[in-house]
Amino acid sequence: MTPLERLQQHLNVTITDFDTLYGKPVLQLTEYLTADDYGIYVLTEDPNQLDWENDVYYYKPDFDTIMERIVEVAENTPEAKIFIDDIEEHLEDYQIEQWLNDNIDDDGTE
Repeated sequence: MTPLERLQQHLNVTITDFDTLYGKPVLQLTEYLTADDYGIYVLTEDPNQLDWENDVYYYKPDFDTIMERIVEVAENTPEAKIFIDDIEEHLEDYQIEQWLNDNIDDDGTE
């Protein structure tokens, strides 16, 4: 089982990219280009109601920020679908492994 699969199982969520997206995601992380070709990142629960102070990032959000939002969604929405446009870029296996080691006891609980 991959680190991502273990994370999904532990949090009871589905993390997918654009190629495998089905249904409406509860949380999404997407990179957009501005009109003058600057990249921005949007990590939001509702792309139609952006909270510009908390959902939009000039730089790629760090792993801890992404995980905080994923955990929050997982606690509030069982079996949530989470869309991340480039999973490998934002959730690297070693980071997921470290998070799992830090947050899960030997018996599988937090």
